[in-house]
Amino acid sequence: MGNCNGATDTGVNGAGADLDFAPDENKTKQKFIDAGQGHVFNGFDDLEETERQALLNQCYQFDVTQVNKLYEDLVANPSGATGQEGVDTLEPIEEAGIKDKTKLTEMEKTILEAKGKALIKEGKVGVVILAGG
Repeated sequence: MGNCNGATDTGVNGAGADLDFAPDENKTKQKFIDAGQGHVFNGFDDLEETERQALLNQCYQFDVTQVNKLYEDLVANPSGATGQEGVDTLEPIEEAGIKDKTKLTEMEKTILEAKGKALIKEGKVGVVILAGG
């Protein structure tokens, strides 16, 4: 995630990032509650102080509203909901298209790598990584 209000991101993509200030606990929690994601703070009071601060720092930098919008547009209501010209909806990957890299020959790896690079150049590849329980 990008830096906010003078935040210094020393982690990988905001994970474990240290801030030059302590985010307001109530405001940060409220941002998640308003977005329907208040459960992120379940068990918050059971954490050690350093763990609570780390979670607050990460959540402060996280644009939960944008992630909710992306989920709605791309997963929950994918039929043209993006409103962006030229943007297709997400489709499940067919099992036949999934390859186990450890079982590919060097020639297959080379061919697939070339195909992947060509698709990336054409802007036809997107990746969404979600984590959660």
